[in-house]
Amino acid sequence: MNKHVGLLVKVFIILKFFIFIVFVGGVIFLQTSWSKEKIKNFIVKKAEENGLDIEISNIEGILPLKWSLSNVTLRFNDGSIFKLDQLKIRIAIFSLIKNKFVISYFSAREGTYIFSSPKLDWNDLQNLDIKLPKINNLPFSLASRHVLVRKMNFINSATNTEHAASFRGDLSINQQMTKIYADIKISSVDVSKTFSRLFLNANKETNSVLSRLDLEFHSTQSLSAVVVTPFDVDFKIKSSLSGSWNSFKGLIENCPSEQEPIKVAFAISALDVKAPSLPILNDSWHSKSAFLLHCNKDIECRKLSIKSSVLDFNGSFFFSTSKGVERLVSDFKILDLSRLKTTYPINMEGSLQATTCYKDQKASGSITFQDLKIENQVIKNTKLNALASKKEDSWVCSVKGNLGIDSLEFDLKANMICNKEAVKVRDFLLKTGDATLNVQGLFLTENDKLELDSFLYMPNLRIFRSLLPRDSNLDGAIGGEFHITSELGSARDSIGNDVRGHLIFKNVRYFDKLISFASLDYQTDNIFTFASKKVDIEASNLLIKNLFISDLNVRTEQNGKTNPFSLSGHGIWKDKVNFFSEGSWSRKDDNWAIALNNLHGEILRKKFSNAHPFSIEIQPGLFSINSMLMNTGEGLLMLDTKISKENAKISCKAEHLPLDILTISHPGVFLEGTTSFDGMLDASKDKNKGYFNLTLEQIDVSQQGKEDNFQAKGTIQAHLDNDKMQLFAHIYGKEQQFVDATATIPMDIRLDPFFLCPSKKREVSAQITCEGALESIFDFINIGSQKTSGLLTSHLFLSRSAEVPSLQGDINIQNGSYENY
Repeated sequence: MNKHVGLLVKVFIILKFFIFIVFVGGVIFLQTSWSKEKIKNFIVKKAEENGLDIEISNIEGILPLKWSLSNVTLRFNDGSIFKLDQLKIRIAIFSLIKNKFVISYFSAREGTYIFSSPKLDWNDLQNLDIKLPKINNLPFSLASRHVLVRKMNFINSATNTEHAASFRGDLSINQQMTKIYADIKISSVDVSKTFSRLFLNANKETNSVLSRLDLEFHSTQSLSAVVVTPFDVDFKIKSSLSGSWNSFKGLIENCPSEQEPIKVAFAISALDVKAPSLPILNDSWHSKSAFLLHCNKDIECRKLSIKSSVLDFNGSFFFSTSKGVERLVSDFKILDLSRLKTTYPINMEGSLQATTCYKDQKASGSITFQDLKIENQVIKNTKLNALASKKEDSWVCSVKGNLGIDSLEFDLKANMICNKEAVKVRDFLLKTGDATLNVQGLFLTENDKLELDSFLYMPNLRIFRSLLPRDSNLDGAIGGEFHITSELGSARDSIGNDVRGHLIFKNVRYFDKLISFASLDYQTDNIFTFASKKVDIEASNLLIKNLFISDLNVRTEQNGKTNPFSLSGHGIWKDKVNFFSEGSWSRKDDNWAIALNNLHGEILRKKFSNAHPFSIEIQPGLFSINSMLMNTGEGLLMLDTKISKENAKISCKAEHLPLDILTISHPGVFLEGTTSFDGMLDASKDKNKGYFNLTLEQIDVSQQGKEDNFQAKGTIQAHLDNDKMQLFAHIYGKEQQFVDATATIPMDIRLDPFFLCPSKKREVSAQITCEGALESIFDFINIGSQKTSGLLTSHLFLSRSAEVPSLQGDINIQNGSYENY
């Protein structure tokens, strides 16, 4: 018996020694260049069988325990390339016996990932559909106690951008994937203070999962390779997820179960935001949230807060994947409304608070303003409350609000019914004092059809004076009604649209303007433009400064692409006046065209009329008057004008033009006589040429209440050469008074917009010689109780600029006297 035992021991020892010799021989064999080349080819072949294109320049190390691979390259079907250089791997040999692949050390000096992807727009991120793969078993357990990649380069060849990061951490996954541990830190090599850290500890046996993610990065520098961000900001993000293994499994595999929800917490800080397209976001923002994520993907947010120096938001909600939002509570504050002017062209001050609540098919909300100012106008007691409840497939809503402006108190009430097919406004009433605006209507969402009826009643405009300048003298009454029928989807081609309005004005006064009565009827087929289909205005007893119109009629109606119109009226403007015109007009976008077929009337007892039709065009960068020829009294006036961004051409001519028309807006001054002139201007970016010749055939100037008048004749000539104008003037009166002047005047000329005026900064030179009786001059000027007499003779020289002029010369007065009585 003992002999057999001893024999077995000897055999076992010999076998063990043999195995050791074979293992050592195998290890020594693996160190040969031939074996390493075969191993490299075997790895490449197996990768090709699995659809991977892999290249390895060289394999070194003490195989199979220590591996050192040079220039490892993987090529994928989408054209991306993954490279690792000087890859060193250390494997725990005894773990392989237990079917565990343990990497005790994994290090790479440098890696590169080259891909081609156009930058995503910010809106594209909202439509990303990320699907997590289903979890499968691994062929063996995997663990890496130390992973280090000193530098990993990410290169986007489509955008020619590059970023570099380093990786280090630990990773452990068993074969059944029931135990997962990861602690990985990623730091940017290019951008300071940019890193992320992921911690995950999941264990099926203890039915627990704990995960934390910390991120800190600069949006523009860190994300510019893959996405276009509308802002520039430093982000700090901390998040945690915890729950049972079964809850996470049901969520990832999209298998709803009755497991406990996953607890999620987020803390996000966006520091020093710079958003050029939305300046109101230029601030530091902080957000915290805590919510439960159910396996059926329902979300129960127990706390959500967003804070900055402008905004303070707190809320909670419950979102169901099957029913949508089931519960919502929020409190929203804008702490400083003046910050809004960086985004919206309105000056506001004060603060705003809004609350909302939704539960069991009922909703309520309120908006309150504190210390509100709009364009320096104090708005008091500004509140808005809304209630809504769902009945069958419709929401029944009611809104109440009020605000105060100076002594006015406005009350708002509205009742609506909303559903998928329509929004029906049963009653909308805005009231202050006796003034009311009432709107009723229907909006059909199915075919984008809008029907509204509104009624305006303002019997006492005086109550609105506090909203206007103190001297506005607003008074009178306005009433009217409007009807709108519009198919909004076809608004641009004017199909199915009809807007009609009727307004009545009675004894309306505003500053020095008065309307005793006016009636306005308006009809259009497009609610988005001013293109009218029909306008009819009748007014009587209008007073505008010195113009009194006893009756006025304006009519226009669309007829194809043009709109015929007529305008007529009678009144008094320093004397009896009447006028009539008819023609047509058209508009496309900002391009206006007016054709005047007939224009005639009488002013200051002188008749005027057009000799033939003429047209006027107004477009962005273009203004023209074509072939205007007017008969004025016994004279005529001709004008052709075309002014564009490239050049300006103006030609004018008048024969025996009555001068009294020039004083129509000055009732105390009377001007008699005629003048003739002709002129031309041709201006461009390269040169400017022009002339103007005027003859004062006879001019008599007098003031109301004075018998004496000033009479004169003369000529004025002007010649323009580039930016210099030469002026020659000779004017003489009835008692040997005369003025002779010559001048060289620098001109400022601009084409877009057109501008022609003497320069205020450049030097001017002029000579003026005049002679005449003082009383003829000062009696006309009317200096009240003061009287002068004598003979004035002067010869003056004007120099320097208009801003700082210099006038030198001699002034002689003979037989002069002065009296004050």
